[in-house]
Amino acid sequence: METPGLVVLTPAGELDMADRDGLERAVVGAVRSAGVQHVVLDLADVTFIDSEVLAAVIAGRNAAVAAGVRFCLANAHGMVRRVLEVTGLLEVLGS
Repeated sequence: METPGLVVLTPAGELDMADRDGLERAVVGAVRSAGVQHVVLDLADVTFIDSEVLAAVIAGRNAAVAAGVRFCLANAHGMVRRVLEVTGLLEVLGS
């Protein structure tokens, strides 16, 4: 079921510097899409993230703030959740 104005992005696997540009393009593109009010980055299937991916998440958040779009992270678990907790991003962007 689709919810108008909502985009859910669902990356999977280990995300590292090789994935940064693609992830950032996907998040920023979703944020800037007409009619979008809320973008969720669903991390349920993500098993690893590095600092480059964190930078892409922050860039997405900044684009969302500039566009007046709500942006949040969902379903982070394991090491991914721990990295987000340690960096403070889970507190800021958790759903």
